Amino acid sequence: MSKRDEGVKQFMRLPGIGKLKAEALFDAGFETLDDLSNATLEDIGRAEGIGPKLAEAIKAGLEKILAEQEEPPEHLKELVRGAGLPLDLAQKVFDAGFRSVEDLRRARFDDLANIEDVGEAGAERIKDRVINREESVSEFQEIPGVGAAQAKALWDAGHHTRYDLQRATVEELADIEGIGQALAEAIKAAVGDEGAFLPTTQIEVARAETVREVRKHTAKEKVVLKALEPDDDDPAAARRGAGP
Repeated sequence: MSKRDEGVKQFMRLPGIGKLKAEALFDAGFETLDDLSNATLEDIGRAEGIGPKLAEAIKAGLEKILAEQEEPPEHLKELVRGAGLPLDLAQKVFDAGFRSVEDLRRARFDDLANIEDVGEAGAERIKDRVINREESVSEFQEIPGVGAAQAKALWDAGHHTRYDLQRATVEELADIEGIGQALAEAIKAAVGDEGAFLPTTQIEVARAETVREVRKHTAKEKVVLKALEPDDDDPAAARRGAGP
């Protein structure tokens, strides 16, 4: 069976997808179910004859099919179930130190893009999966002085999480339309600056150097030390050895 035939066969398992639509998905560049899983709704909806409503149905059907295909190991469940990553990609992301959805939310875009087989397009898809626009806009409105319009302006300017606001400078925020200097300073006062964040990675412990053996006493030194030892049978010597 050719790659095309195999892909079309897999796609026909999806709700609302017959042979023609399955072929349209393949012709749009999707060769496997994992390709569809990694794609955005917009990417799928652009395939001929699909559209946004069917794209949503495809995504919903994909989650069920992929869940039935393979149960991920315990350490990858959150990345596979929560972030929707394919198993092989979840393992690479895990090995890079990103162990949870929250790790992915706070990760810098470039750090994700530099993971093997992720790249900029993959990093963008990961971010899309773990960051919801409505949730972020609602979270921004919890900051004193930030209303719906300002929250949307922050999102549109590329600040999609609280961590993005922590990384931004007052000047960068002040330049956003509808924010200004005073509100930018208030936002920074509320969210603070990002602390040093390192993904969870194994720490390599260096072996301790071998302790050098203490120099042994010479024969003459042993005689002198022996002579200085108090004689238990001589009370005067014992008193001298005991000190003042």
